[in-house]
Amino acid sequence: MKKILAVVFSLAIAGVLAAEETFPIMAWGWVGSAREKANTVEFYQEMKDCGFSIAGFAVNDQQLEAIGKAGMKALYMDGNAMSNRDWKNPDVEQWRKDIQPIVEKYKDNDAVLGYYVKDEPFYNELPGLFAMGTLMKELAPEKLAYMNLLSNSGSKIMERWQTMHKQNIFFCIIHNR
Repeated sequence: MKKILAVVFSLAIAGVLAAEETFPIMAWGWVGSAREKANTVEFYQEMKDCGFSIAGFAVNDQQLEAIGKAGMKALYMDGNAMSNRDWKNPDVEQWRKDIQPIVEKYKDNDAVLGYYVKDEPFYNELPGLFAMGTLMKELAPEKLAYMNLLSNSGSKIMERWQTMHKQNIFFCIIHNR
């Protein structure tokens, strides 16, 4: 399973990192859990020295600045505007109004690989996630819309994911607990 994860991870973001010839190795999680260290270049330099190329989820400008100075990338994680949605009832025009300022702020930031959207959605949330992924691709085509699919959600979620993946909308990790 670990080999499958590495392949899925590598293939999913290879196009984004190809120009830099970087093999993607990500520290999964919110880097803010490192407390005061999470805003320092030294923290990310140490991660980079250990072989990581993606710092995880950054939640503020100080983290992104430190990540960029260390030569790494991160997924920007906004606690509300992007991920706190009624995924079962997409309101794309309202979502556009809500997230456009965030995308505009970070679209040219080289430390931002993409945007955290959702972790382990239920099958019936996929239409909203598909709508958000499409919107993100429109607003920031060079960035990723990140979601994490839990593999034990059944075959329906995998069928939907395959449709989304063919359109290069989502970066997904598929795993078992």
